[in-house]
Amino acid sequence: MSTDPAAFQMLLQQFRPSLVLPPDQPDETADSTLRALWQAAAGAPCSAKQAAVRDLPLLDAGQRSVLERLIAQRLAGAPLMQITGRASFMGLELEFAPDVFVVRPETELLAQAAIDCLRPTPHPVAVDAGCGSGNLSCAVASLLAQARVYAVDILESCAALTRRNVERCRVADRVSVHLGDLFQPLQALGLGATVDAVVSNPPYIASARLKGDRAYLVSNEPQEAFDGGPFGVRMQQRLIVESKALLKPGGHLLFEFGAGQDRQVKMLFDRAGGYQSVTFRPDGGGTNRVVVARLA
Repeated sequence: MSTDPAAFQMLLQQFRPSLVLPPDQPDETADSTLRALWQAAAGAPCSAKQAAVRDLPLLDAGQRSVLERLIAQRLAGAPLMQITGRASFMGLELEFAPDVFVVRPETELLAQAAIDCLRPTPHPVAVDAGCGSGNLSCAVASLLAQARVYAVDILESCAALTRRNVERCRVADRVSVHLGDLFQPLQALGLGATVDAVVSNPPYIASARLKGDRAYLVSNEPQEAFDGGPFGVRMQQRLIVESKALLKPGGHLLFEFGAGQDRQVKMLFDRAGGYQSVTFRPDGGGTNRVVVARLA
C-alpha cells in the first residue's frame, strides 16, 4: 500500500459504505477518517482535521497490518479520537485517551464565549469545572496570554489527560489541574470572589435517557460525562449556586446545555437569584446551546 492516489481511492471506496459517521464531528468524513487512521498506522497520529491537510506517508508491510486493524476498530464503532489519540479544538491539536468525554466542535461556542468575557480583563482568572481532556482550559490559556486557569475534574483519567495537554500546549505555567468534585479542590486556595469566569461543559442528559434512546453515548465514553440526573440539570443547579462564592462581582458563569433546555436553565437562574443578566448563545442552526450569566 502506498500513497498512490489510485490505491488510496480504491481503499476509500471499500471503506466508505461501511463507515457510520458521527453527526457531531463534522471534520470526520470518510476521506479524513481514513487519512487519520493511515497517519496513526504510520506512527504520526493526528486529528481528522489535521489529517485532511497532511501528505500521506508510505507504509511498510507492518504498518499496512496496523492500518487494517485500525480500520476494523473504526468500523466496529470505536470513536476516531480513541483510536488515534488525537483531537482538534479551537486550532489546538490535543492528546486524547479512552475513558474521557469526546471533544466535540460544538463546545467551541462555549470556549469563544468564555474568551469574549475574559478578554477585556488584563489578568483574568478562570475556573474550568469538569475539565475532561482540558480542551477548554488549554484554549483559554493559549488564546489569552495573561489568563490564569484552574482546571478541575472528578475523574483521575481526565485530570491526568488535562495535565498532559497543558504541557503539550505549553501553558503549564498558567494552568493548574486539580482532582475532586466541582469546586471542592479549590477551597484551600483562597479564590473566593476573585474569579472572572467559571466555564463548564457539564453532563446534561437525563439518567433515564442514557438507558434508553441515548444509551449509545455511554458505550465508548464515561457515564459521568453525560448523566445529568433525573431531569438532566443536576450539575447546572450546582454550578449556578456554588459559583457565586468564587465569582467576583461582575464575573461570569458560562456553561453548555442540551438543545431545548434553555427554558429550564433560565428558571434555575431565576430561582437561585444573584445574577444580573442571563443571555444565551445559539449554535449555527439557531439553537441556544450556551448560557452566559453575569453575577450582580
